Amino acid sequence: MVENKDAKLSKEYHAKYYLKNKNKHNAWSKEYYLKHKERILVGNKEYYLNNKEEVAARHKVYDSAHKEKLVLYRKEYWKNNRSKRCYHTQLYNARQLRATPAWACLPLVEAVYKRAQELGLTVDHVIPLRGKLVCGLHVPFNLQLLTRGENSRKGNRYA
Repeated sequence: MVENKDAKLSKEYHAKYYLKNKNKHNAWSKEYYLKHKERILVGNKEYYLNNKEEVAARHKVYDSAHKEKLVLYRKEYWKNNRSKRCYHTQLYNARQLRATPAWACLPLVEAVYKRAQELGLTVDHVIPLRGKLVCGLHVPFNLQLLTRGENSRKGNRYA
């Protein structure tokens, strides 16, 4: 990992270099734009959809190389964006309430969450509360215990 001092020096060096070579940089930028015009105009979303495997591999390499940095970034982000975190938590809770039928045995649901906490696992909905193809219910037989990693890999899919 690059030290902070080196990063500052690098930024300063690049800023000075850019000021000295502004015309050269602008010519390079124009050439790059003309060469990759289709990709730039189409947008990154379509490029991503056409090259999912390549993009995912690059992200995986970056994420594994910068794990600590990403953890700190996410922690700082949620600390600075408390309102967003609260909004998403409330949205999730509201969806859970709408997905809980009147006949659901809530003490059993609560027991599943308590057991997950005791074992250090997470609770996952087998059929997601808000899936693309199907939406599940917040009932005991739709809950399963998974590790954080397994739950993240499963995502919002029916598996």
